Amino acid sequence: MRRRLLLLIGITCLLADLTYESFRSILYMVMRLAGGGLTQLCTLWGLGDLATVAGRIVGSIVSVAGRMAILYALGYLLTTMLPIPLYFPRISILYIAYLTERTGKGMRGPSRDIIIKTISERAGKAFGIVEALDQAGAVAGPVILLLILSFYRDVKTFVDIAAIFLTFSSMILATVTIYVASKVRTLERGFMGRRLLRPGRRALLYTSGTFLISSCLFPIVGIQYISFVHGNVSEGLIMFVIATVVSSVTSLAMGEAASRKVSVLLTLFLPLTSMMGVCSWSNVYIVGLLYGVSMAIVEVLFRGLASLLGDVSVYAILSLAICCGSFLSAIMFPLLYRSVMYTICYLAVLYVAGMSLILSSLR
Repeated sequence: MRRRLLLLIGITCLLADLTYESFRSILYMVMRLAGGGLTQLCTLWGLGDLATVAGRIVGSIVSVAGRMAILYALGYLLTTMLPIPLYFPRISILYIAYLTERTGKGMRGPSRDIIIKTISERAGKAFGIVEALDQAGAVAGPVILLLILSFYRDVKTFVDIAAIFLTFSSMILATVTIYVASKVRTLERGFMGRRLLRPGRRALLYTSGTFLISSCLFPIVGIQYISFVHGNVSEGLIMFVIATVVSSVTSLAMGEAASRKVSVLLTLFLPLTSMMGVCSWSNVYIVGLLYGVSMAIVEVLFRGLASLLGDVSVYAILSLAICCGSFLSAIMFPLLYRSVMYTICYLAVLYVAGMSLILSSLR
């Protein structure tokens, strides 16, 4: 039963990623149809990261109380709101749906991780299986939409068909989620959450540096939007697909590199990616490749480097630092991208300051 439940959890993750990564890959189109601009789009993207943090905090608190089933179900069911703005492209609806989904993503994380660890005999293998299915969904969704766009070039028609696709995936997601939650309820008494530890000085230095360097990576949705307003309908989606595929593959290598101090040099990809995005936004293949590597650095390398501190409590605040950095970069991008000089100054100051803090913490 437990192996079957683990597989179902992995399938739920696959369906959720398929749904929300598909939506995120065309978010720039939906915002344009809703009458919004670059500032509103980047603000929404940044607020989404903060909503994830807020949801994570709520999820951790509820997890301690052992309420796994309802938290797991609610977290995934909120994802099913994403097709709504595709049918009704209004800025207010778009904001509500996207931020609600991001909050749900944060809420379900702690309960899902505790469930997987509790029901599996080998936690490492179990998390690997779930992550593999998760990545499969993240890649499959944007790829399917890219294939649909190759047949329906008109943006309005394409978004209408994408709405049907997301509705279908959401219905399957809701069905599987409710079934898994009913099984989790029978095991709920054995679940207990962990209290967060108090981070030390080195952990605070490291996360502060991570915040600054994360702020150097401009949101990919901003580059997509710039390409779109210049008449390149499909290039933004192609860029997202490349970034997702590269990120999935590179994440495996990042896990190995994270144990070596020389891997801090890889963080140079973040400001480099932003500069290429601003100066060569039309080169979707290079920009997509760079974004894929940068996404893997943010998701995997920073967490791997944190293990060198010898302070487990760093993980209690690391996600918060990364999300806050992403929020800052999203807010700053509409103000900076028109001026190469301002962009260079912004990236140089934050990167040097962030790297100094990280190197100090790793001594």
